Amino acid sequence: MMELDDLKTAWAKEVNMTTQTADFNSIQRQVNKLDKHAKMSWSIETVGALFGILGTVIFTWGWADDPTIFTQTVAVVLIASLVYSARLFFGIQQTETQDDWTLLAKLNMQIEKREKEVKMLRNLAVLQLIPMFSIMMLSSYAVYIEVTGMIMPSMTLMIGWCAGLAYFIFLHFYNRRHLNNRFLPALEQLYELKKQLED
Repeated sequence: MMELDDLKTAWAKEVNMTTQTADFNSIQRQVNKLDKHAKMSWSIETVGALFGILGTVIFTWGWADDPTIFTQTVAVVLIASLVYSARLFFGIQQTETQDDWTLLAKLNMQIEKREKEVKMLRNLAVLQLIPMFSIMMLSSYAVYIEVTGMIMPSMTLMIGWCAGLAYFIFLHFYNRRHLNNRFLPALEQLYELKKQLED
């Protein structure tokens, strides 16, 4: 916990720094905008994962008359992956820093969030997209078997798989673009501001 005198000293230093740094307000606006966008994106992802879990449970153990072991196993794997995703997206917005009384503390919170996002986006293909695409393929195949009673995939299902693959490839390059054009530059600006505050 920061003492009152230390807090006053930190505030005075930060006020002085903000008046000397011409780009401070601009950087602050960019960071706030990015943080708001990130919170909305991860919240949508979390809500989507929760609806996916609910839909999987309703279909597998509510709608299907006598789901096969394969269908139930795939449903459990899908639910587990969606729970993991929801927890991951929610965890990105959580920070170890609780004290936000000073600009430095707020910067540390933003840096921690951006570092988590950069780490996740860098490993998204391996940690999220490839496993999720594989699980979605199995899930759609399980649904196909339950609905049609056929084991051999139809041409429509295979076209759907190809479309899904194209979509996941698009997501990969879209996220890489956001990583390189938005998150990494914002993180570098935060590092620079932190360096100025600590000098």
